[in-house]
Amino acid sequence: MSGTFSGVMTAILIVVFLGIVFWAYSKRNKATFEKMAHMPLEDDAPVKKESSHE
Repeated sequence: MSGTFSGVMTAILIVVFLGIVFWAYSKRNKATFEKMAHMPLEDDAPVKKESSHE
């Protein structure tokens, strides 16, 4: 019995994995992922310099 359950679970996990891969590489998500990929490279808002205590 556990051999059949193990095989079914493996098949389910493969299908879930492939679903996630197809979702991640779908053209519909490309623009969103491109935008998120460039976020670390974008300039942040300017930071005010604090007065130094000389």
